[in-house]
Amino acid sequence: MNNSMVNLFMLAFVLSSLFGTGLSLTLGEIIAPFKKTKLVFLALLGNFLLIPLLTYALAIFFKLDESLFNGLMLLACCAGAPFLPALANIAGGSIAFSVGLMVLLMLTTVFYAPIVLPLIIPNVAINPLSIASPLIFYMLLPLIVGLIIKAIKPDLAGLIRPFAKKISLLSIIIMAVLFLFAATPVFIEAYGTGVYNAMLIFVAGSLLIGYLFSGLKTADKSVMALGAGQRNIMAALLIAVTNFSDHKILVVILIGSLVGFVVLFPAAAIFKKLQQHV
Repeated sequence: MNNSMVNLFMLAFVLSSLFGTGLSLTLGEIIAPFKKTKLVFLALLGNFLLIPLLTYALAIFFKLDESLFNGLMLLACCAGAPFLPALANIAGGSIAFSVGLMVLLMLTTVFYAPIVLPLIIPNVAINPLSIASPLIFYMLLPLIVGLIIKAIKPDLAGLIRPFAKKISLLSIIIMAVLFLFAATPVFIEAYGTGVYNAMLIFVAGSLLIGYLFSGLKTADKSVMALGAGQRNIMAALLIAVTNFSDHKILVVILIGSLVGFVVLFPAAAIFKKLQQHV
């Protein structure tokens, strides 16, 4: 699968989206929700204990082979996706809270995945720096630059923000179309393996775990749910490419990306409607 154009527009989306998010927020707004210890504990418990346990259960129930299990477990152990603020915006949740949650989960993934994955998957050795460096460069850096501009030159931030938003929206639309065309053979190849059913339950189950373990008002419950449902595809692909030669693992991760889009964007819209009726 030739995915260079897909990667290009994904990168454009991530950079413009997080840069634009930084232009609209302050650091205080982002970290404020996480002064609550219980909230941090619940977020980590759901994303890094319950979701991997759900993955084990799905692997047993659907009798997934080793490759499919490994791919699903990579997704289970990698959280903090750059799409979360966009999903939170659709759901009518707090953008600041979504960014804070994204950073918390992303940084935890950098330390958690290299420790836990070798215990679960035999013959895998993960260098934390190989995960951390692209996540920091492509996710944290544009966010920080946006925050700095907002703090120093708020008027300039206001002028730039609409352009960043337009680039972000255009990039994700083009990326989605290119991805569907480029990955169609991969999706056909996986038909009949049980991975689609397992992935659908995995995403829906992760969404439910995040929702039930938030203990927050409706708007923020939606952010916790979407944060759990949307796994960090970038980190999972990075680990897969650098540690495995089995292409079926990449197939599972790509299917996870597709199912995530199909389930989570409509779920975000539903959360928005629920919030309006509360």
